[in-house]
Amino acid sequence: MKSKVILFDDNAQRRDGIELLLNSLGNMTCVATFPDCRNAVKNVQDTNPDVVLMDIDMPYINGIEGARMIRKEFPTLKILMQ
Repeated sequence: MKSKVILFDDNAQRRDGIELLLNSLGNMTCVATFPDCRNAVKNVQDTNPDVVLMDIDMPYINGIEGARMIRKEFPTLKILMQ
């Protein structure tokens, strides 16, 4: 079974590259990407990922605050910061 990953990153080229890389691995699939954390909790609810890959420096809400918001609602979800 593949691990479902969602990605938050404001850099479109990096986001696309990481999505391609994740989807090329046999044990992971990128189910969604987002340019910021303004709707982070809803994004997680809608996609039900196993792992969140989070950029730290983003506009509106940075990745650290986005991770805090997600962690509050989903305390056991794995979040990797980049």
